[in-house]
Amino acid sequence: MLGKLLKYELKAMGRILLPLYIVMIAACGLFAGNIKLTESKVMTAFFERFSLITGLFMVLSVIGVTIVMIILIIQRFYKNLTGTEGYLMFTLPVTTLEHILSKMISAFIWVILGVIAGTIAGMLMISIFGELAEFWRELRDVLKTLTNTNNLVRQVSLLIVLLILGVMESLTQVYAAIAVGHQMNSHRLLYSVVAYLGLSMIEGALGMLPFVQKFLSNDLFKNPTVGALPQMIFVIILQIAIYGVIAWQLLDKRLNLE
Repeated sequence: MLGKLLKYELKAMGRILLPLYIVMIAACGLFAGNIKLTESKVMTAFFERFSLITGLFMVLSVIGVTIVMIILIIQRFYKNLTGTEGYLMFTLPVTTLEHILSKMISAFIWVILGVIAGTIAGMLMISIFGELAEFWRELRDVLKTLTNTNNLVRQVSLLIVLLILGVMESLTQVYAAIAVGHQMNSHRLLYSVVAYLGLSMIEGALGMLPFVQKFLSNDLFKNPTVGALPQMIFVIILQIAIYGVIAWQLLDKRLNLE
C-alpha cells in the first residue's frame, strides 16, 4: 500500500514541479546564451535590451521553483493528513507511519530532482560562458576544504550523504512542526510556524550546551580523513530520528481532525 501512496504522491507533485524544473533550466540557458551573444558584438544593442528580460525571467524562475516546491511539500502533508482530507486518508488501510513515509519519500525525491535541475541549469550557464574548467578547479578546492580529502570519489560520496541527510532532516522538522501545531483547535497553521521556530530555537540551544559540545568533540568522532563530517552526520541522524518520532506519535496517538 505504501507503493500506491507513493505513486500517487509522486504524480501529484510531478504535475506541478516537473514543468517548472524544465522552465528553470530553459530560462538559465536563455539568459546565458543572450549574454554570450551580447559579448560577441553581433546585434549588441538588441541583445543588451533583451538581457534584462531574460535575466528577470531567470531570477523569477529560480525563485518561483523554490517557493512552489516548499509550499507544495507543506501543503501535501498539511492538507492531506491534518486538514479536511485527513478524514479520507486515515480511513485507508494504511498505518500512520506509511502515510508519513509516502509524503517524505515523495518530497525527498522531488527536492533531489530540483537540486539536479538547478545543477544542470548552473552547469549549462557555465558551459555557455566557457568557464567550466575554472569552475571545476574552484569546486574541487571547496570540496577539499569541506571533506578534508583529495579523493574525488570520497568527496562526492560524503557530499551526497550530507545532502540526503540534510533534506531528510528539513522534511522531518517541518512535519514535526505541523504535527505539533495540529494539536491546537484553531489557527493551526500559525501554531505550526511557531512550532517550527520553537524547534529550531531548542535545537540551537541544545547544541550550545557544554556537555553536548564536549560529547561531539570526543575522540570517537575525530577522523583526520573526513574532518568534522562524522559529527555533522551523527547530529543530523539524531535530529531526523527525534523529529520523525514526534510527527509519527502525534499523528498516530493524538490525531485531531476537528
